[in-house]
Parts: sequence; structure tokens; C-alpha cells
Amino acid sequence: MNLVTLKRPVMGEPLLPQRAHRTRSRLGALVEACGVSVRGGEPLDEQLNQGVVTSLAANLALAATSCDRPLLYPECELMAQITGMDLILLRFDALHGASFDVLLNEASEWLNHYVAWRLGLSSLWLIPCAGSGPYFRLSSDGLEPCELPPFETGYQRYAGIMRAAEKPSFEGGY
Repeated sequence: MNLVTLKRPVMGEPLLPQRAHRTRSRLGALVEACGVSVRGGEPLDEQLNQGVVTSLAANLALAATSCDRPLLYPECELMAQITGMDLILLRFDALHGASFDVLLNEASEWLNHYVAWRLGLSSLWLIPCAGSGPYFRLSSDGLEPCELPPFETGYQRYAGIMRAAEKPSFEGGY
């Protein structure tokens, strides 16, 4: 039997638990792929070590974990409330790759299980893993919700999905 402890952080400790190198590298690759400018003059590595990358210009906070859903929802909701930004939580699983949960600013419910999508040099998108729902274009301007998908066919949808399981990259291909 595995024992999972849910100890709350002591005052002054990070809100999110330490991430593995593989999870942190996927978060760094996501930040680079979407072109989000990080806060102030602080280096990206420093923000990755803190566990959260924020961009005032994009009104966006990005966090990463290797924990399963629904773990870390309360902590991320608190971060979104404090920062007043949209929040993307990257969840990395070594077997299934990266998936994303989105919490829009002022929203009360999470949008669960999105995947990264990009074809060629097009924009990076977050699309629902199954079913329909809002699609999000992720750029240096932040999250832009769209009703229509960025792909036209099922083949394009499948070909553009990026899980970043083997290597930490969200660069498009075909």
C-alpha cells in the first residue's frame, strides 16, 4: 500500500511540491514554445525552480506537476486568486506525456484534460483531449478562447497533438 501524505506547507515554504527534472523541463519547453515573456528580469530557470512561471504581459501563470488529478487544485486556485491571472497546470506522466488543466481568471470550475496541439509553424493551442469545449490559442498575449478548433480534419487533429513524453518539446510537426 502506498501512503500519500497531504502535509500543508509550513510558512515560507513553496506552495507546490518539488517537481522532478522531467516535469520542470516540460514547463520550460512550454514557456519557450508559446513565447510568453516571464516576469521582470528574473531568469526562467529561477522561476522554474520556484514552480510557477508568471507573465504580467500575458496575464498568465503556468505551473507543473506530476501529481494526478485532482491533486493541487486548491493550491492552484489560491495562486490564481492571489495573482488574478489565468492559470495553466501542466500535468506530466512518464507513460502518457503532458496534459493540461486550465483555470480562467474569475472562473469557479477547472477545464480538465487538455492536450497541446500545433502543426508546422502555427500557433500553439490547447485542445480538449476528448469531446468538445473551448479551444485555447496560447501565445505571448496569453490564452485566447476560441469556439472553433484550429484543425479541419480528424487526421490534422491527431497529427498535431504533442504529448512531450519522450523529449521535452512543444514544437510543431506534421
